[in-house]
Amino acid sequence: MLDKLISPAIQTRVNDLQFNLSQWQKNPRIGAILTNTVLSGGKRIRPLITFLMGDLFDIPNRTILPYSEAVELIHASTLAHDDVIDNASYRRGKPSINAVTSNKMAVLAGDYLLAHVLEKMSELGNNEVVNELAKV
Repeated sequence: MLDKLISPAIQTRVNDLQFNLSQWQKNPRIGAILTNTVLSGGKRIRPLITFLMGDLFDIPNRTILPYSEAVELIHASTLAHDDVIDNASYRRGKPSINAVTSNKMAVLAGDYLLAHVLEKMSELGNNEVVNELAKV
C-alpha cells in the first residue's frame, strides 16, 4: 500500500542507500560488526521520511542525502544499545551484536557509530543540526 503512495524516484533513493561499513577505515572491525548486525536489512523508514520531507520542501537530493544516512545510522546506534538493555539475542532474525561479540562491544559499537555521525554532521558545517543531535 505504502509503495503505491511513494514516487519511484524516492523509493530508488532509499533503496540505493548503502550502509556497509566493512571497509570503514576508522575501525574496520567495528564497521564489519555493525554491517552484519544492526545495519543489515530494515525498512529504512527514517531515510524515507527524510527524503519525503526534502521533496516536500524542494530541497535537492544531494543536500538531503547525508541527513537521510545520518538518521538511519543514529537509529542503528540505538539498536546496538537497546539489544544490550533487553538482553536480546536476535535483531531482524540475525544474531545481535551482543550475541555475536559481547555487551561491552555492542555498547562501544553503538557509541562509535554515534560519534561517527556527529563527526559527519559537523563536517557539513550546520552547527544547529549538531546541537540538536547532541540534545537528543
